[in-house]
Amino acid sequence: MAVTDYKFAGTAANADRTSCNDSTGWVNPNNAKADDTNYANDGPAKNAFGRWLRLTNYGFSSSDIPDGATINGIEFVVGRASNMANLCNDSALYLYANGAVGDNLASGTYWPTTQADATYGGATNMCGTTLTQAAIVADTF
Repeated sequence: MAVTDYKFAGTAANADRTSCNDSTGWVNPNNAKADDTNYANDGPAKNAFGRWLRLTNYGFSSSDIPDGATINGIEFVVGRASNMANLCNDSALYLYANGAVGDNLASGTYWPTTQADATYGGATNMCGTTLTQAAIVADTF
């Protein structure tokens, strides 16, 4: 069984969301493409939904995942924080493979007030979907 190292998104962008009532969207979305102290942030009003932050183009290749490989699980880590306690939480969190796929993985728990990582999926968790090698190596994943 091959295990692929974590990769960072090559593309980050605001994306429309049907239930969005946040006109500003994410500020500095490209900051979500690295693990450092530069953050992407959004600030919708309390009880409002922000825009999607869509991260794609992870740069997986057939060297990482051979053609015809069976995908047994997807794991990803989100670094997150809120500037106020009990203010911000996940409302919708999906894998994206040329469109939202699988289960909504949002935990619904409030984000911490200091940056901390949240892990979703796992080595044997497909997040409610089936993915092929081709879907994962595509720049739309």
